[in-house]
Amino acid sequence: MKTGHLTLAAALLLLISATACADVLTGRVGVLNDPPRINSVKTFNSYVNSTYNTPCSNFSAPQNRTVYIQVNVSDYNGAQEINGTGSVKVRIVLWDTVQESAFSRFGGSYLDASLEHSSGLDAIHTYAFEMKNSDYTRTGTETPPLYYRVKAEVLDGEYAVTSNLSSQQNADYTYYGLPRVLINELKPNFNGAVGFIELYNTEPHAVDLTDWILGDSNQTSSTYNLTGSIQPGGFNVYYSNITGIHLNDTGDEARLLYPGGHLIDNFTYYDGQVIGGFTYDSSQPVSIGRITDGGDNWTLLFDPTPGYSNEPPGGGGGRRRILPTTTTLPGPAVSTTVPPYAVSTTLPAGASTTLPSAATSTTVRPAGVSTTTLPAGASTTLPGKATTSTIKPPEPVLPPFDHALATVIAVLLAISVYLLLKRRKSGAEETLSDGPNSL
Repeated sequence: MKTGHLTLAAALLLLISATACADVLTGRVGVLNDPPRINSVKTFNSYVNSTYNTPCSNFSAPQNRTVYIQVNVSDYNGAQEINGTGSVKVRIVLWDTVQESAFSRFGGSYLDASLEHSSGLDAIHTYAFEMKNSDYTRTGTETPPLYYRVKAEVLDGEYAVTSNLSSQQNADYTYYGLPRVLINELKPNFNGAVGFIELYNTEPHAVDLTDWILGDSNQTSSTYNLTGSIQPGGFNVYYSNITGIHLNDTGDEARLLYPGGHLIDNFTYYDGQVIGGFTYDSSQPVSIGRITDGGDNWTLLFDPTPGYSNEPPGGGGGRRRILPTTTTLPGPAVSTTVPPYAVSTTLPAGASTTLPSAATSTTVRPAGVSTTTLPAGASTTLPGKATTSTIKPPEPVLPPFDHALATVIAVLLAISVYLLLKRRKSGAEETLSDGPNSL
């Protein structure tokens, strides 16, 4: 019996131990079966692999319209659980910096991303989504720039984990849509002279103009492929002797196209057209431009401003209008060119001017003022920027001074004075010596 009891006790201990081990093993499996983690979500404008490219959070059309998405996940049971029985998915939503909302073109579901690389506990999955030109309006009421958010979801066959609202588990990016680079001013080729087309960038960032196209109404022969970029708020001027685009002075069309031929901006004009309250006349060499840079309304610019802000007639912007520098006076041989604000004047051939003996004040205005003949002795003040000149009567002219002659005269004068004094002294002495005898 004693031995039987010991055997029974041993059996009970073995059962208890087995149960405890099972509990421990079950607990251990539970620890190892933790849910997977989303480590990061990133966006790129081009993509080769996880280490080659630099993340990008700004996109614009038509360049870099494809948004490449990279999701980095991990699982303590090994990434094979995600790659085997699980998956990694992504979704793009609208984001206003406060809350998320559905992006209808992407849809309301998470879509499968492709496995790029897996090692140990970690795995990297990627997805590419093409933004379209229409996406920059989104709801049709917003204006760029607009904001998007990329979310991720990871499944390991048992758990499904979705990225939360923290920025670490999402990729927020900005989409500018179609860059607003516009034709801002143009000048036709009047009588074969060089004309130009000016572009203006309304965006707060530089825009790459590579493969953009300038053209006129004759697209088969007059096009020019652009290169380089245009700075934010900047002007690029393209002259006809470089581009080969010769806008007809009697009427034509200037065109700006995206790569692939998508029209972004154009302006058409013709002889006799009223533009901004002025009638376009092909005999008058003017330019045509927007009243404000990048604005909707156009007018004639009598002072072309390539590379500068437009200066509408009577406006104060742009560049200062220079006064004419050619003055024409009556009579033969009377044309002269002087710099602005000069005070010299060429009088008609044979003309003479007699000044009065008394001083006269004359005010002369800038070049461009015609001359007027005034009666003798008259004084006049002309309007404008004044310069005053006073003319005095001539000083009397003295003959040259002869120093030798003055010396001779001084010597003779001194001798004469000496002789006179000597003679008077001699007379006085004779009077004293004869005094007693005279009594």
